[in-house]
Amino acid sequence: MVRITQATTHDFLRVHSLFLEYLQWATGMGDETWAYTVDSIPLVDHDMAVIQRFMPPEGRLLLASDDTSVFGCACMRTIRASLAEVKRVYVRPEQRRSGVGRALMHTLITDLRGAGYTTLRLDSGQFMTAAHTLYRSLGFQEIAPYCGETLKLPDSYVRILPQGGVHEDQYAYARADHQDH
Repeated sequence: MVRITQATTHDFLRVHSLFLEYLQWATGMGDETWAYTVDSIPLVDHDMAVIQRFMPPEGRLLLASDDTSVFGCACMRTIRASLAEVKRVYVRPEQRRSGVGRALMHTLITDLRGAGYTTLRLDSGQFMTAAHTLYRSLGFQEIAPYCGETLKLPDSYVRILPQGGVHEDQYAYARADHQDH
């Protein structure tokens, strides 16, 4: 049974491990795509130094786990009132295509809608095609690249969150026919 929970300070070693795996994977793919090498260790060190931006009330750091391990994460930071940026959505390879990415994103979207956010945005590398499929299926639409605190990536998405009522993103997470990361 997959559990999606808000991380606490007790989870930071596991978060560090997930961030490191994610950034090693992403920078490795970036090396292949753009022939540009980035050292992932300083990126992880920076993320961990500013980890509080992903913690409530101004942020979220969700973990996906079962009884034996933690295998996924999704983060959010507040840009300004009602606008948030999704960051570090990652699922370990052995759990991909099992609905974990969808469960993380669904939980994040539901929580942020309830907290009064109206717009979510994210950026994603061109090579993250499974993630793009997931984001589009959740109602995100591609927008022009925006400049966040990291690199200006070519694939950016935005989602406007309707308030109240039943929404199209309330469905089962564990459908194996959906791609997610």
